Amino acid sequence: MGRRAVHHTTQQRASANVEHTRKYRNSIHGRAVRVQGNRLRYTRKVSKSRISRLVIPQLIETWAELPLLTTARAYREALQDDYDDTDFKHWLSPPPFDVPEGEHVPAGAFRSGTYEEETICLEAAVDGRMRRQERAREEELRERYRQRGQKALVDELRGEVQLLLVEWKRLIECRNLYATDSRERAIWERHMNWLARHVCCLYYLTFLDE
Repeated sequence: MGRRAVHHTTQQRASANVEHTRKYRNSIHGRAVRVQGNRLRYTRKVSKSRISRLVIPQLIETWAELPLLTTARAYREALQDDYDDTDFKHWLSPPPFDVPEGEHVPAGAFRSGTYEEETICLEAAVDGRMRRQERAREEELRERYRQRGQKALVDELRGEVQLLLVEWKRLIECRNLYATDSRERAIWERHMNWLARHVCCLYYLTFLDE
């Protein structure tokens, strides 16, 4: 006798799949698998150089290794120059978030599914816009390197990383502002990921590996 179907419609199956993906992604095992799967790729990108006389927490490197939602359509669209991010621009600034009163779901293209589906779509779009910022920042860093040379630039970056470490501590303190399953908590995690990537980019001079 075969198994009895639990989800009868396409919408039910899709929603169940999204819920399963979210729970697994946020589980300890799911996070560990993602970190392990990305560790070697991340390590290969890391330059042998690093900023001397400065140590960053291992936790930052762990966060920096977490994957982006690069396969999502919202991510690819958000990378484009003409992409309109007006509807969710308030999510692109670091927490605490200034969410418009009464907003329960993002406006525009995101208002097309369940709360969980919309949140995942929003996360992907935030990743896309942040990646654009990261690319521009890396290009600016390479230009500074060409103009100043490595020694002078490293001296400047040491101070910049120290300021980012202060911001890192502030972001960690924002964690308890949001419920675990909330949209705010999900986007908080994206900002943690991107700040960690920024710190590691400067600390290991990975922008020179491009």
